[in-house]
Amino acid sequence: MTDLETLLQRAAEDPGQRPAFYLGLLEAQIFALGHATRDQQGNVTSLNLQHWGKPDGSPILPFFTSLMRLRQAISAEQSYIELPARAFLEATRGDALILNPNLQPSKEFTPHEIAALLDGSLLQGGERRVLEEERQVLLGQPANYPAALVEALASLFATLPAVKAAYLAYMDDPQDPVGPHLVFGLEVAGNDPAAYIQAAGQAGRVVQEVLPDEIVDFTPMDGSGLTDYFRREVKPFYQNLE
Repeated sequence: MTDLETLLQRAAEDPGQRPAFYLGLLEAQIFALGHATRDQQGNVTSLNLQHWGKPDGSPILPFFTSLMRLRQAISAEQSYIELPARAFLEATRGDALILNPNLQPSKEFTPHEIAALLDGSLLQGGERRVLEEERQVLLGQPANYPAALVEALASLFATLPAVKAAYLAYMDDPQDPVGPHLVFGLEVAGNDPAAYIQAAGQAGRVVQEVLPDEIVDFTPMDGSGLTDYFRREVKPFYQNLE
C-alpha cells in the first residue's frame, strides 16, 4: 500500500484520521485516466480526462492512489497519467471526483469539498468567538456522553504532538443564543496560539464528520476562560505523556 492508501484506509475506519488523509492527499502523487499535453519543459499545459457516470447519470471523475489500484478498477487497457494531486484538484475544480472507484475503500468528493480543501477552509473549523465580558455559566458533564466523538478526537490528537491534553464539559450559558452545548478544552505545548488553532480547526472537521448537527465549542487551556474548571474538576479524556 502507498502512504496515501494507508491514510485512506485509516480515514475510512476512523473519523479522527480524516484530517491526516486530507493533508496527505494534497502532498501525494495520483493517477487518472486520460492524457496530458505538456510543453518543452515537461510541464502539463492541458488535461483530457475520462469521466465516468454515477448511477443517477451524473458525471464523476475517477482518480487513483496508485497504478495498481487503477488497473484493478478497469476492465481494459486505457491511457493514464500520473501527476501531483494538488495540481489535479486545481485543474478539475467544479467536478465531482471519486478516489479509487470500484474498490474498497473509496472516497467521493463534492466540488465544494475540493474547493474548501484547496483554500484551507476545510480544516479551519467553524467561527471564532471572543467573549469580552465575564459571564455566569453552568458547567458539568454531558448526560449523554458523546463516546464516538471523544474517541475520534483522541485519535486525532494522537497525530498532533503539540496537543498535550483535552477535556470535555457541557456548558449552559443563559446569554448564549446557541443554548447548552459541548465544550472542549485543549492544552497545547507552550500555549502556542498557532498550534491551538491548527488543533481546533482539525478537531472541528472531525466534529462535522461524527456529529454534523451538533454545536461544539473549543477553548484553549491557556489560563483564561474555563481553564481552572477543567483542571480542578475534569479528568482529561486525552493526555500526551511524552
